Amino acid sequence: MKKSKQPKIFVLDTNVILHDYRSIHNFQENDIVIPIAVIEELDKFKKGNETLNFNAREFVREMDKITDNQLFDKGARIARGKGLIKIELGHPFSEQMAESFFDDTQDHRILATTQWIQEKNPDRVVALVTKDINLRMKAKALRIMAQDYLTDKVTEEKVENIHKEVKVLPEAPQDKIDKLFYGNGATLKDFKLKNALPNQLFKVDREGMHTVLVRYSAFTNTLVGIKKVKAYGIESRNDEQTFALDALLNPDIKLVSLTGTAGTGKTLLAKAVAGEADVPFFSVSGSSFIEMFVGVGAARVRDLFEQAKKDAPSIIFIDEIDAIGKSRAAGAMMGGNDEREQTLNQLLAEMDGFGTDIPVIVLAATNRPEILDQALMRPGRFDRQVLVDKPDFAGRVKILNVHMRNVKMDDDVEIEEIARLTAGLAGADLANVINEAALLAGRKSQKTVKQKDLFEAVERAIAGLAKKSRRINPKEKKIVAYHESGHALLAETTVGARKVSKVSIVPRGLAALGYTLNKPEEDKFMMQRHEMWAEVDVLLGGRAAEQVFIGEISTGAGNDLERATDIIKSMVQTYGMSDVAGLMVLEKSRHSFLGGGGQASREYSDKMAESMDEFIKSSLQNRYEIVVARLEEYREAIEEMVALLYKKENIEGSEVREIILNFEKANNIDSKITQDTSHIEDELKQDATMSPKKETNKTPVKEDREQEDEK
Repeated sequence: MKKSKQPKIFVLDTNVILHDYRSIHNFQENDIVIPIAVIEELDKFKKGNETLNFNAREFVREMDKITDNQLFDKGARIARGKGLIKIELGHPFSEQMAESFFDDTQDHRILATTQWIQEKNPDRVVALVTKDINLRMKAKALRIMAQDYLTDKVTEEKVENIHKEVKVLPEAPQDKIDKLFYGNGATLKDFKLKNALPNQLFKVDREGMHTVLVRYSAFTNTLVGIKKVKAYGIESRNDEQTFALDALLNPDIKLVSLTGTAGTGKTLLAKAVAGEADVPFFSVSGSSFIEMFVGVGAARVRDLFEQAKKDAPSIIFIDEIDAIGKSRAAGAMMGGNDEREQTLNQLLAEMDGFGTDIPVIVLAATNRPEILDQALMRPGRFDRQVLVDKPDFAGRVKILNVHMRNVKMDDDVEIEEIARLTAGLAGADLANVINEAALLAGRKSQKTVKQKDLFEAVERAIAGLAKKSRRINPKEKKIVAYHESGHALLAETTVGARKVSKVSIVPRGLAALGYTLNKPEEDKFMMQRHEMWAEVDVLLGGRAAEQVFIGEISTGAGNDLERATDIIKSMVQTYGMSDVAGLMVLEKSRHSFLGGGGQASREYSDKMAESMDEFIKSSLQNRYEIVVARLEEYREAIEEMVALLYKKENIEGSEVREIILNFEKANNIDSKITQDTSHIEDELKQDATMSPKKETNKTPVKEDREQEDEK
């Protein structure tokens, strides 16, 4: 039967939404069906900080904005387009499906819904949109049209056909046309257009250059240029990422591995390729190759590469490649895994099977490069490793600004301050901060996101969700208040310590009854010795405050003591900052994965271990005595800080500094808050040998420098 000119019906799979939560806006002129199985599956992804978790949450919010009661019946209007969107409840398997597919899986439910829609609409084009190549093959076996989701991309042939049909944009100043050419977008007013249909195509001639194809996006209310692959949609933050982008454009480079901790943008870089390139993009997870039946993984690898070669030029992206690329030597020690090894062998064979004459690029991402098999990393394979690191201060500012574009911010927002507080957070974490701040503002019925909402979102990202319903008894509240005040005072009065941003006695997360949030004044990639001792002092400040003001210690300092011990141990074993081992490195780390620890090998004698233990023990005791003396000296300031915490539960770093400065002024004490570090080199030379004696471990303070100057 000949299909009518009615709008097409597109059934969207879960992975399309996880790839792009705005995907429904690319089908505004056609009807969209979301099977209820997709909504059910999205529920599994709503928690977490990865991009797919973010997309799952945002899509549900997009659906929640649709107030039309027809969403589950005839369908609701999609934005300003002609198409409708509908959520379709489940339907039983047809006899054909029941005989072909035995398992009642989410994928098969989506297929059943699509087949039912196709049978109910014989005069309309019905297509399943999915990024799952296996699901597309199953759909085609059932005579269901299926296609990949590639956002706004057009092939050369389509461009030629479209150019004959599209409307030419009216003449406009050259700078307006340049905006389109460079992909910055333009408004309808720029070209004196009163209106345009959603997704309507135009073309414009740029002086001395080729014709630019333009699409009107109803979602952003702008004219957007449709480009062929030239760049990949992201700005490189360092030399390694610049190399990665260049590598993707270099026909002689075929294999690139992206490494970095979770959330830094490895998958985003690959998605940027998919978002801008007009070539087929095959995205798979390493774990999807492994099945319980031997040979299935290898067959899937063969099918993937065969399809990529057929559709060349194309790009293959293997996420979490360590799932199949783990070292076979390590696997042999643990008993091995025949299916994984066969899959890896097939992957190696396929990578060797095409040369520079076949335009297929293979990208792989992992946050555990140390455990990859050496055969994968040898020259000619994934020998080009690109580290996608966590963003620096400038990078965080840019990332935050990107995620703020669709959120209305108050005039009091200082994004640089938020960037300083978020040192160490990855791009996915920063996206979550902005999203969380918007939710907080929405719950308060605010029209804009304020600075305090962003601060609260940062606290949630770092310390966890506030548990105001968790009631702690007055005795524990008193202990926590003195404990956190001790941390705060040492952080503000010790050279090299990170200054206080906020002190709280509101329980957060699973176990924390209170916390002190410190912020670095700048991005730091290494620590000097006096800064490490300062960190130890701050960690000991909580326990010391309990002893001085409560008279008895609690279990609350357990983690503080563990971290302080680890710092001193690393100074001895790794950094050569003591006389115990001199410049010897006593402990080497093996397989220290990005973002996690690894196994350590002990390479020293029992006598050395005994000396090291004695140094750590005596150093901790010496530091502790210095910290206790500092707290005794500032007793009144601590009491005032605790009283304010009791009253407000949360106090800002500026309030902590004001209390300390007022106390120092009233008692004629030279301020330790305003101290500089200009004489730190002299102190380090004088304190070159860090012996276990009390006086040699003392953290430099202002009085010490003045006495040295007098001498």
